[in-house]
Amino acid sequence: MNERMIERQAAQLSRRARDWLFEACFPLWADQGVDPRGGFRERLALDGAPIEDETSRVRVQARQTYVFSEAARLGWEKDRAEALVRRGVAAMLGPCRRADRLFGRIVRPGAGLADDEPDLYDNAFCLMGLACAARALGEPALLEEADATLAAIDAKLAHPSGGYLESIPARAPRRQNPHMHFFEASLALHAASGEARYLDRARALFGLFEEKFLDPAHGVLREFFEEDWTPLSGARGETIEPGHQFEWTWLLGAYARAADVPLPDAARRLYASTLPFLDARGFAPQTAFPSGRPDDASRRAWPQTEAIKAHIAIGEAGDAAAPARAVRCLQAFFSEYLSGARAGGWRDHFDADGKPVATDMPASTGYHIVLALAEFMRVWPPAST
Repeated sequence: MNERMIERQAAQLSRRARDWLFEACFPLWADQGVDPRGGFRERLALDGAPIEDETSRVRVQARQTYVFSEAARLGWEKDRAEALVRRGVAAMLGPCRRADRLFGRIVRPGAGLADDEPDLYDNAFCLMGLACAARALGEPALLEEADATLAAIDAKLAHPSGGYLESIPARAPRRQNPHMHFFEASLALHAASGEARYLDRARALFGLFEEKFLDPAHGVLREFFEEDWTPLSGARGETIEPGHQFEWTWLLGAYARAADVPLPDAARRLYASTLPFLDARGFAPQTAFPSGRPDDASRRAWPQTEAIKAHIAIGEAGDAAAPARAVRCLQAFFSEYLSGARAGGWRDHFDADGKPVATDMPASTGYHIVLALAEFMRVWPPAST
């Protein structure tokens, strides 16, 4: 495809993305995804019916706050979207939060924490949710709440070998993934405030990524580590996740835009090392080894959204082949992952043979999908009807 054809297809696909969000996704999760006890439901049935779970992960409350913050930003039913953002904020700052301003892991909606163990991953998403809510609602006081959590993270989770404990109490092995989302949250706080201190925090986490997470010999992202950040021994230490490699690729692009610097070479290395794992439709497996041997060849939805975002980031950095990859992947994503379930929902998981195995729709997947579609629309504005 030539560049003009790609631009035309992308604009049409962007329109399809907008229509799906506005006419199907946001209405479904605003109607059925709201838990009457407070906050948001953990999941829905494939037909969109509510599933009455006793508890929900705190990260779901934060991610759904992001989803409706993005709905407000994009222009979907402003008053309704903002009310849903406030609902998410109330859940996070109410039953999801500990007295020390850290967030727990599992919440009983409308009641309190069922598991109050602070986890860096969940706290990172709550920081992101507060940042996006502050931006959507025009309420900078929410950034003060984020600052209180940051102070608690620095006081209780900072690790002498660099980075942060992934949880209290600490559990082996150490992991890059929570740090990646803390990096994302720092960028979201900077976007919401323009304050350099948040970008400084992101810069420090980027340094940790370059020094500890990135394997310089293979250009891949290590997932699991010993206490001192040496890679975990054995097969688990060798395992890579193509979705996370794509996710870091996009995040480094977002960091470069925020810091007004060129795209780091590490992003290109990660992207190049991940492309060989894609199938003919552009889909990535769950896990693999640097040699190219698959580990878990099943396919979740979220790595495919990260592939779309990575193609966009690399395309913006000048790779002429990347936009066509983004278009092809999103076309295939609509056909496979956004079909076979209630309109506005998704099939979250396929096995290695391509058979759907998901029996419900986890709300947590919406964050990945909405973010990927928003990025696609940012680069290629929707075609007019």
